[in-house]
Amino acid sequence: TNLIAGKQVFPEYCFGEEGPLKQVARDMEAFDRPGETRETCLHELDRVRERLGPPGAASRASAAILGFLAGRSRT
Repeated sequence: TNLIAGKQVFPEYCFGEEGPLKQVARDMEAFDRPGETRETCLHELDRVRERLGPPGAASRASAAILGFLAGRSRT
């Protein structure tokens, strides 16, 4: 979602043995209750849905990701 949106919609985490479980729990609580965080997230998800368009989004998303990665490998 973040890659397609071009910005952070959902936090991303790196997990080791224990990982950032407390931070994940705090973030999920923020998304679960009414407020600005939830409304912003829902708005951005709507924009991603619009950008992906009709069925076949997975194929288009994978093509977008591959294009992004190809561009990064040239730099």
